[in-house]
Amino acid sequence: MAYLKAENAIFSQTPGHKSGVTLRPKQKFALIRRVGMDVDKLAAIASVSRSGYYKWLEHADRPEKDHADYLRIKAVFDNGRLAAHPDEGRICPQLKT
Repeated sequence: MAYLKAENAIFSQTPGHKSGVTLRPKQKFALIRRVGMDVDKLAAIASVSRSGYYKWLEHADRPEKDHADYLRIKAVFDNGRLAAHPDEGRICPQLKT
């Protein structure tokens, strides 16, 4: 019984955190894929469906559709443009290129 509780803790909490941070389903699916063992057992332990795992697996290697926008927004913040020009205050004018 203690063994099953320890296995379940792997999927239900972020390692090293006592606060019990819950992993999102896609994070659990990535762990199941990485472990590479019996999907039925790992899905049950992680409290996710096998069908959800296989659906996620179909597009797991594709980049997310908003990834390009994310990179542009991140570049604006990383370059410190908003901090250097606080009077502009909005990110939209900086993204228009």
